Amino acid sequence: MAVKTPWNRNGDTGVYGTPGGFTIPFSFGTDTGGTPIDQYIEYNHATVASVTEIYIDQDDRNGVDISAILALIGIGDHIKIFSDDTPTTYALFTVTGVADSGDFYTITVTHRGSSGTMALAEEISLAWEEMGDSGIQGDTGVQGGQGDTGVTGGQGDTGIQGIQGPQGDTGADSTVQGDTGVTGSQGGQGDTGVTGSQGGQGDTGVTGSQGEQGDTGVTGSQGGQGDTGVQGPQGDTGADSTVQGPQGDTGVTGSQGSQGDTGITGSQGGQGDTGIQGTQGDKGDTGADSTVQGDTGVQGEAGAAGGQGDTGVAGAAGDTGVAGDTGTDGGSYSPSYALESPTDDEHLMWFFTNCAITVSEIRAYIRGSNTPSVTWTIRFGPILDDLLDESGGTEIITGGTTTTDIEYGTDIDGDPIAFTDNTIPADSFVVIETTAQSGTVTQLGLTLFYTKD
Repeated sequence: MAVKTPWNRNGDTGVYGTPGGFTIPFSFGTDTGGTPIDQYIEYNHATVASVTEIYIDQDDRNGVDISAILALIGIGDHIKIFSDDTPTTYALFTVTGVADSGDFYTITVTHRGSSGTMALAEEISLAWEEMGDSGIQGDTGVQGGQGDTGVTGGQGDTGIQGIQGPQGDTGADSTVQGDTGVTGSQGGQGDTGVTGSQGGQGDTGVTGSQGEQGDTGVTGSQGGQGDTGVQGPQGDTGADSTVQGPQGDTGVTGSQGSQGDTGITGSQGGQGDTGIQGTQGDKGDTGADSTVQGDTGVQGEAGAAGGQGDTGVAGAAGDTGVAGDTGTDGGSYSPSYALESPTDDEHLMWFFTNCAITVSEIRAYIRGSNTPSVTWTIRFGPILDDLLDESGGTEIITGGTTTTDIEYGTDIDGDPIAFTDNTIPADSFVVIETTAQSGTVTQLGLTLFYTKD
């Protein structure tokens, strides 16, 4: 909790204060030729937003030689030029180059924001804010884990079954069981043998031997390894055939992703279709009546195996590793702003920051009579126009803060009034807004304490 320090309540109201930072008095010139009038500041373009060079005479408005000070301006510094009579008329630039041109300095700049127009010979001031050194480079983040392994592809279709061999002939009547004939392909019904004369019951013929097993169908060539990915569904069973189904094409190998989490194993692919059954061979002729049985037909060849199912989709890439910490800057700053006779609807540009900053405290004071009161807020964002018309940006304290105490003012450091968002990103404008005012208010002053991230 910050200690409250009483404000002096007896002194007269001071004049409008200049913005924080180093300020130098000059006069404004409208010539764009590149050589300024003595004790003047001039631009290289009549449109402020198009200005890329500022010409600053080595003598200020009081005739003091300030060339040694101008030589200290460096790349990355901020320059604000504003009217002494109307501080809301201003132009804000970031320095990109500095050159000593003899009796004056040429400052190469990038325009950041501006408001209003300055007239020839108008009394102006140059505010200069020097930027601190950059923090050290943070450590490199760790590498992400190995990506997930894709699921195995489905099983290929079962090859078609080979054709059945032909059936052997029926042996002659005999008491000895003949060998079983080779089974041939099923054909038409054989001719009926001649019926012998009726005699005694003959002995049962010997059963013929079992026909040989048919050859196994040729196995299709092995396809290349596909990308590992999600397991495809079970393929249909191939039709019976003597030809081995071809191996599925190998998928293209995907590029290696970043190491990440292990992926979920895909589901098992479906069973391939059963091959088409071969046609049945023709039935052999029926032999003459005999007690001898023919040989069993040869077993047809086994159908070829079905092709392998498609390879599943590759697993997702792993998460990106955590980035290293950014080095600290180490400096602390406290710009101030004094707003004269504020109304209940002020929208004023305060300053611009090209690096990220963290606000640690805000001090506000009020001057006036008849129970003066002002409700104010501080808003930040990358587009100045959106901030000034309240269509964008972020408030440091949502809903604003009301300052009424002319002795102690208001001290905001997170306790008891909490910040909503006190981290301001790089390349942001910071503006002051008022939303309510009562009593007689002659001045509202604000000081922002922050450090560079």
